[in-house]
Parts: sequence; structure tokens; C-alpha cells
Amino acid sequence: MAPTKNTTASTTLAIPLWFTILAGLAIAARVTVKLPSSEQKNAIAWLKPSEVASRLADPGETRELIFYDCMADWCPPCKKMERTTFQSKAIIESINKDFIPVRVNFSSETGPEEAATKSLKSKLSVYYLPTIAITLRNGDLVAKDWGAINLKDLMKEAKKKAGLVRAERKLSQGLAGEALTLLDAKKLSGEEPINDEIEIVVYDHTLRSLGKEDDCKRLLEKNYARVEEKRKALPPALNKPVFYTSLINYLQGKESFEKLVNEAANYNSDKGTAHLALALKAMRDNDKTAAGKEFRKAAMDMSRGYNEDKLAEFYIDELEKGTQVAPAM
Repeated sequence: MAPTKNTTASTTLAIPLWFTILAGLAIAARVTVKLPSSEQKNAIAWLKPSEVASRLADPGETRELIFYDCMADWCPPCKKMERTTFQSKAIIESINKDFIPVRVNFSSETGPEEAATKSLKSKLSVYYLPTIAITLRNGDLVAKDWGAINLKDLMKEAKKKAGLVRAERKLSQGLAGEALTLLDAKKLSGEEPINDEIEIVVYDHTLRSLGKEDDCKRLLEKNYARVEEKRKALPPALNKPVFYTSLINYLQGKESFEKLVNEAANYNSDKGTAHLALALKAMRDNDKTAAGKEFRKAAMDMSRGYNEDKLAEFYIDELEKGTQVAPAM
């Protein structure tokens, strides 16, 4: 199963948004955090939410990822992150170099930034503080975490995943050829493993949509063999089939969808992945009605499983707009 957020652990390290608002009304006048000016040396050049649109319109702005720091003046974990993580020279340099940094201060919900802040709260689904969300310039979510955040890992994940998210958007628009150019060449060749279930589904669908059945077969077999080799090396008590290999069996036509769903029954994220794979098959068969039903099931299960992947939602949007999708060749 692909890693998902441990909500039990996270809530002990993050503050629910409703609680921070109530607390802020009581103590905002007494407790504030002094944040560095973007003009200071060795500081992150934070933008306000209302400044993002004009920055993106600037032809001199070439950074492709937006880094949203969702915080509040009265949030103790946010203040700690400001005193520690955001004072690291390496973090400052990385954020300023590779991301467009935006500070979303929920203390400003009733001030000049009210409209932009509320819009981002909804768009980024912010329920706990602090939350870090990283998106493409068009707003598509690439990576997100809250509570006790390992920022270096999150930024590394975002850089790696950006191409996949762009490919997912292209796939939802029926542009499999363009999606192929955005996927990792080493993963496509089998030189590097594809460890994530949704990612293997994306690679499978892209290749099949372009009629590259042989390439797809080789890719699936290589990744299946890698996982099986690791599984068989485990002690007997742990040497059990995993959802990843069952998913590959389904993609190769060696396992039924019903069996796949049954194996995923205890994990919403895995169930969502199973419905996503079935929906994409329906798209290749040009059955948009069946695909739409399965995409909705996938999106619901992904949400329940705290999986932030948006491929199902991309397809739902395109199908509802009626702009989707050229039949697979």
C-alpha cells in the first residue's frame, strides 16, 4: 500500500483550524510571532496570497512550483517552525531558488488578505496548522503535509512528482503523447523502479493509450519481479502477497477486478486505486459513462484514505466540461 497520512499521529502535532481561530480571538492581541521581512538577508522572500497572480504574470518569474506556508500568529507549532526550520540557510536557499514562496496567514482572514486567504483555505483543503502545500503554477497539488513536517523530504518529493502531476493533467485531457514526455525516462525504461501504486497505473494507462503494449508489458514485469524478490526475502510470517503485485496482475489481465477490490477492502486508498485502474480501462474502451462512475468512486475512496492524488478529479472535471477526451488509439 502506498504511504498515507497517519491522522492519529498528526493531530497530536498539529492544531485543528477551528481551534486556532477560537484561540486566536482570545490571545491574538497578546501573542504574535515576528516574521522576517522578505527584504532581510538570509530570509525567505514570502509573498502574500493577493500577490501571487501578479507574480505569476511577471515574464521574469521562471519558477514552476508554488510553496504555500499555511500558518497563524497564535499557532505554537507554526511559531516553532518559524524559529527553527525556516531559519535554516539550506531551507531558505532552496525555497527561494526553486519555489515561489507564499505565506498564508490565517490571522489575516479578516484583514486585507481576507478574500485570497479564504480562497486558498478551501482550495488547499487546510484543516490543521501548520500545513505546507506545494502546487504547480496552475494550482494542481503536487505535495502536502501538516503537523510535524519533514520539509526537506516534502520539497524533494514535490520536485520529483511535478512531472507526474503534469502528466496526469495531460492524460485527463486526452493528450497521452504529451503525458509520455513528462514521465520519468528511467522509470519508463525499467532502469528505476516505480514504487507507488497510482504511479504504476499512470504509466500503464499512458503506454496502453499510445498502443505501446509491449513496452507496457516489459515495464509491469520488471516492477513485479522487483517487488516479488523483496517479498520472498522476508521472514515467512511477513512473506505475504501485497496489493502492488495484485494490482500489476490486474493490469496484465491475470486477476479479476472483484478480487483486486476484495484485497484492498481494508484500505480506502487502495480501493481508490483499484477503481481508478478500472476507470482508465473504461476510458481506453471509450465508455465514458462507466469511466465517470468509477472515477467518482476512486475520488471518494482517495479522500477517505487521505490520498492527495487528483487524477480521478482531473478526469471528472474534464468529463463534466464535455471537453474530454479523444478515444485511445
